[in-house]
Amino acid sequence: MSQFIIGFTGKIGVGKTTVSTLLCQILNSFGYRAGLASFGDGLRMSVARNLHIPVGVVYDHSLKSKPLEVIPGYEEFMPYIEGCSATAHLTPKSILREVLQEYSQNGARLHDPDVWVNALHERLELLPHEIIIIDDIRQKSELEYC
Repeated sequence: MSQFIIGFTGKIGVGKTTVSTLLCQILNSFGYRAGLASFGDGLRMSVARNLHIPVGVVYDHSLKSKPLEVIPGYEEFMPYIEGCSATAHLTPKSILREVLQEYSQNGARLHDPDVWVNALHERLELLPHEIIIIDDIRQKSELEYC
């Protein structure tokens, strides 16, 4: 299926996800089949699986800027963060966003620079949407994919 991709890039906290969500709602209200996607989805699932951070935590945007020590259950996943070579230097005072960034840049992306592009591509092949709105273009390979 052919899909039209709209992507947003910008600094942290400027509203990329908010705008993407609103645009998706507007397009759907006009009868288009629009869906949201993020390159970060693969990252979040990998962090949840490998660092044992609950999926609900890694997808909760209100927690991204919070220190790990205030996230319920952090005592249970902190040993996995400390045991991962990409995140071992982080402490309970580090914020969740740092865990995601460090795991991505110093872990998975070192082994495969296109790891998150490939993960999103596989997901998009399964989506029935004609318009895909991506809210987190950050890397050159992600821009090129779009």
